[in-house]
Amino acid sequence: MTPHSTYNLPCSGATTTDILEPQRLSNGLTRPAQIDAVTADTQLVTLTIGGNDLGLIGTMIARSCGPAVAPYSAAAEAICPAVVGASTAPGPADFDALEQKITDVVRAVQNRAPGAEILLVEYLPAVDPQATTCASLPLSPDDARTTRRTYDGLVTATRAAALATGTTSVGHPEADQHKTCSAAPWINGFENPLTTGNITSIASSYHPNLEGMTATADHLAQTLDT
Repeated sequence: MTPHSTYNLPCSGATTTDILEPQRLSNGLTRPAQIDAVTADTQLVTLTIGGNDLGLIGTMIARSCGPAVAPYSAAAEAICPAVVGASTAPGPADFDALEQKITDVVRAVQNRAPGAEILLVEYLPAVDPQATTCASLPLSPDDARTTRRTYDGLVTATRAAALATGTTSVGHPEADQHKTCSAAPWINGFENPLTTGNITSIASSYHPNLEGMTATADHLAQTLDT
């Protein structure tokens, strides 16, 4: 790996553990630990991690499925829990544990690449601070508030880990203006398989869209410039 090599190693469903250990995929295969790409001459590492540790997006999909498909089919609504699984809201102990896990990941990177600049890139929010819902965000008011609390806890844990390791946590200052229910969202809404005709489309729900990824990349470039 040369100083100018670039590796992009995200993988669906990855948790903090999968950065330090091989990730077991749903098809039975394994993916190498992401940290294996970090070497002594690595100059820059960006990390966006922790959401799956808390079940952030998976819980949103699970809680959106029933309300979204109910107008089309009561039978489909009943199937939702079996398809997307159950979900529980994380508590204080979960946020504390996540902070330590992110800290451990950063320190592992620092050990491998002492001269690397490390940026902890914060997730883009799907739900605004007021827990607004809409057709593309079919959560109950309680679930929307729980989702925002989980998101806020994730950001707090990320920033605390950055402080503990002497690194930088980067959040886009305009992110809350582009949540799922906004006029110009940076996050996909719920992808209803009954309207898309593709059951796998549900997996893209509540992930950043092209505009969101572009805005994040531009902000990262500005952060590095300054």
